[in-house]
Parts: sequence; structure tokens; C-alpha cells
Amino acid sequence: MDGRHGLRPLARSLVPLAGESLAGYLLRLSCRLGISPLELARLTGCADGSSPAISRRLLLTLDVQRFAQATRLSAGEASSLTLASWADRYPPVARSRTGPGPPLIFDDWLLAASSRYCPGCLAGDGTPIQQQYGGPWKMAWHLPVAFACPRHRRFLREGCPRPHPSGPGAAQLIDHPGMGPLHPAQCRMPLQAGRAGRHRASCGTRLDQASEDDLPRPSADTLNAQQGILDRLSQQYPAGDAACAFTDLRMITALLCLSWPLGQDLMDPSLAAAVSEHVRGLGFLSRRALDKQPGGVIAAAGLLTAAAVILDSPDLAGTVARHVQASERGRFSKSSWARVLDRHRSSCSPALTEAAEPATRAYRRASGPHSPKAPPRISVYRPEHIPALLEQRWHDQHLAQLGYRVQTSMRRAGAVMLVQWAVGGSLGDAADYLGIRHRKAQHSFAPDLARWLRDHGTKDFIAALAGLATQLDDTPGLVNYRNRRVVGQFESQVKRGPSHPQGSAVSWLTRPAGGSSVRDA
Repeated sequence: MDGRHGLRPLARSLVPLAGESLAGYLLRLSCRLGISPLELARLTGCADGSSPAISRRLLLTLDVQRFAQATRLSAGEASSLTLASWADRYPPVARSRTGPGPPLIFDDWLLAASSRYCPGCLAGDGTPIQQQYGGPWKMAWHLPVAFACPRHRRFLREGCPRPHPSGPGAAQLIDHPGMGPLHPAQCRMPLQAGRAGRHRASCGTRLDQASEDDLPRPSADTLNAQQGILDRLSQQYPAGDAACAFTDLRMITALLCLSWPLGQDLMDPSLAAAVSEHVRGLGFLSRRALDKQPGGVIAAAGLLTAAAVILDSPDLAGTVARHVQASERGRFSKSSWARVLDRHRSSCSPALTEAAEPATRAYRRASGPHSPKAPPRISVYRPEHIPALLEQRWHDQHLAQLGYRVQTSMRRAGAVMLVQWAVGGSLGDAADYLGIRHRKAQHSFAPDLARWLRDHGTKDFIAALAGLATQLDDTPGLVNYRNRRVVGQFESQVKRGPSHPQGSAVSWLTRPAGGSSVRDA
């Protein structure tokens, strides 16, 4: 330490390799200096004098300025070794809590559950520096969305090829950092289980040898999916689009787990068994369980490849709806996925949000499990702009082409749905607002219309209403039909004499704050 300037710069250092992580840099530099990675971490401010490990939290909390000073790097070079440069494009970075005090909270999709690597990449590219110290331990390998190496056309390997006793290394940036110095591509795990100590013999197996393993070889589609994911980590890809893409993949991965085995035809058969094992391991698919990262590279490859196929589907809404409905055949709740989607809605793409809306409308909530259902779309029109019976001209322009013969039933059903789209709640709440009476606890469409929708599907009906909703959003000076209804009710009440107004005049949409809660359909 230098009392005046903080950490004293090291006598020798290294320039970071392209895509290198903090772990790889510490391993290469410790090899060059002939000291253990833990001792190097203490000299560079990455660990205190009593710490026995180097925590993965440094990927988020590294003191960049101190580390740069000690290693003779620029602040940009030091920062490139952490996840900070991906904060605007990989949402789990921003979702993780890394404040100065405890607790430190990692989003479940921030870091892979195991160490992953490509032996070909660790072997280096043949340049003098990589001939001496090997290739980079890449930053992308820390992420659960990394499962294959497109360059060497293989799945990433997890752990050492030799069997080892299990240990607590998953939470460390470098397994057994006190052992050394070793080549950066050598396994640091101890040969045998036993009492802790830095003098135990390490395995020393070279991880940069392209030996055979029991992993299948990825198909071209799997490699293309992985390349597309990795491309979104590049600064050349728009950050906002990348953030949406990663969230969409996460949402569809959860949907595939919910509807499994429906999506198994979207991936290589050799990957499906690992996905089945992952889904079984989730147990009861609550929102928290559904939102877990895939377990292992093979399950990740299967689920993320299938998710990419779904997101590229020309009928995304129909595909999402089929997978949501498929959960009816299993033991899992469809509302679980709706809650996962609500949790990440702010970073989803508009395309996925719109596509998922019809399938999840019945399960969405404004806030908390007992709150009203949330509005399924952001509307410019308001509920007061919807008549209890849709205008005939609206029906003729948007709904008549569907061919349903009872216009009144469809016009009334369309009015109820447009109100629900604008403010949320249940269909019963929307019907109450419009003054439509319904004898049952839940509002339902006319029986003949309900049968017709079951036979023909709801996709065209929803699309036609969406077109009408867009037209209303773009139309200035819409008529306030609520004022007409209230005036009409008042005039009827005057003719009848004193009595209580109909429920629509005091519906949940017009109750003051603190009033009774809306009915849950």
C-alpha cells in the first residue's frame, strides 16, 4: 500500500484480452507474477487480507479506479472486465442489488450456476501472449444464456473433465484461488477431499485440451441461436433492443417450462431429456420457480433455442396462446406465467407484450394478488367513450367480416371488452360500468356467441376489436357516452320517483379512493 495514493501499482501487468472477464485476467496476471490469484486480489484491492476467497460480486462491485491504478490499466480497460458495460443491455445486471451495504441480491439470471468454458478458446489463438498464458476466460461464459461456442462449434464444458468432490466454489469468482501459481487453463480443484488448506495438491488438469466428452454436438440451429444471443451483448447492437430481446427470451423460456413437453419439437431431440429434468426439478411452478434460469448448458441450449424459434414466429400471439392453454393439461397454474410477465413487463418488447395480452388478460393484476386486473393495453380512448352497444358503423367496419349473425350480441360483447381493455378489472366490472345486467357472479357473453367463439376461436375477434381500439385512439373528440347514460338514468329516476340509481352510475370506475374493492371475476 502507498499511504498517499492508495494501492501501489504492480511492477508488471498485462493488457486485457478481448471479451476477457475479471476472473481470467486475475488468473493470467497471477501466472505471470508467480503468485496465487488470491494474493494478487489482495494486492489489487479485490480482496482484504483475511478473505479466503474472491467473490463473484466483484463482477458488479469492483472498485474500478483502485484496480486500474494497481494494474496500470485505464479505467475503461478495468471496467471492461466486469458486467458494468452490459448494464443497459442485459437486464439482470440492473435488476441486481449491489449497494454499499447488505444484502447483496443477484437476479437469478445474472450468473450461471456453474463455471463454463470452451477448451478451444482457452487454448488461445496462436499469438505469443496467448501461447504463453492461454486464451481468455470470457465474460459471456458467466451468463446463463451462454451455452455454446459458435467458433469451435461445441457446447461449453462445465467443470473439470476429471471427477472431483463437490465443494462450495459456485459462489466464488475463481475456485480455490489460494492455490497457485498455476497456468490459467489448469484445474485448481483439489485432487481429493480433505481438510482445507492451500498446500493441498491441485488437480492441474489442462482445461484447454479438446478431449472427447459425453456432450452432444450442437446443431446449426442451436449455434445460430447462440450467435444471435451473443451478438446482442456487442456494443454494435442497440442497447434497448438487446434488453428487450434478453427479457423476451427469459419470458418464453418460462412459458416453455409451463407448457412442457409441448415445445420439445422446437429443439434437437438430444436436448429434450435435459429440459425434462430441469422442468421436473422446478417442482410446483410458482412464479418464482418459473423464473429460474435453465439448469446446465444442455437444458439452456434446448430452451433458449426453442424460445428463439417462438419469438421468430409470424403468429407469435397464436403460439403464445397455445402454450398457455397447454398448461391446462398439467398440474401448473397459467396465472404463474402471467405474474412472471407482469414482473418483467417494463423490459419486454412491445411485440411480446401485445402478443401475450389475449392469453394472459384473465390473469393479470394491477398490483398484488388481490388487486383488480390490470389494463391489458395502454389506451388513448377512455371507458366513457364506449357505448353499451357498439355503434353500428363500428360493427360494420370491423366486426361484420367475421360472419357472426347476431349483431347485437357481438356489439355488446365488444363494448364490454373495450372498456376492460381501457381500465382493467373483470368483464363483470366492465359490464357494470356500461349498465349491462348479468345474473351470474361472473359476466359472460351470450350463449350463442360463446359457442361461436369456441368453434371459430377468438383470434380474429380480438384482432378486429384491436383494430377498432386503434381507430378510437386516433380519433379526436370522441363522444362521452357515460354522460348520456347518467343523464338518461337521472331522467328515468325522476319519472319513477325516488330510488337508488342503477349500479352503473356508481360503478367501481367512479368510486372515490378508499371505497370497496372491485369484484374478482
